[in-house]
Amino acid sequence: THCSLREAINAANAAAGHDAITFSVTVPATITLTSALPNISDNLTINGPGADNLTISGDGAVPVFIVNSGVTFNLQNVTAAMGYSTTIGGAGLRNNGGTVHITNTIFSEHLVESGAGGGIYNTGGGTLNVANSTFSSNWADSGGGIYNASGSTLTVTNSTFASNLAVGNGGGIYNDGGAFTIANSTLYGNNANSGGGIYTGGGTLNII
Repeated sequence: THCSLREAINAANAAAGHDAITFSVTVPATITLTSALPNISDNLTINGPGADNLTISGDGAVPVFIVNSGVTFNLQNVTAAMGYSTTIGGAGLRNNGGTVHITNTIFSEHLVESGAGGGIYNTGGGTLNVANSTFSSNWADSGGGIYNASGSTLTVTNSTFASNLAVGNGGGIYNDGGAFTIANSTLYGNNANSGGGIYTGGGTLNII
């Protein structure tokens, strides 16, 4: 069925089971959000045609994705860009206690004006798995690229964090008492008051 991304998410939220959204677009393409998308409240996969071929943009005005507790959400093969939030973390994606898998995806130019997790905010005991992805030029008070809150779990593999900025701590990643493992990944050009690449404020940190 052909419909807008907003309509597809609403339909997936209303349906039982694990739904998938794919795209029929002339590439490269950009979906520019004029208002916030519906929260993802049921299990869902969004599978794009490639991060170079499809951008979902908050246009510097709204956050891009919000995932509710208990939901499994897979985001793959897209670019999420230019999300914006004033104080609530996660301009690119806020995970409120779900299980989120990010694969072959770019998070770029997200801004949380006075909060944490420019690219992604992982909270509420959520699980966030990031693989083969890039976080670049994201900005927040803490955790420019990703903020992993206490009680939450973050695993990063084969990914790159470049030119992310935190006014406080954790330019690339801030692990604030959660469980954090990073493997085979590159962090460069990130900036913060403390921990330009990674800042950990408790919890566990495993670098492989």
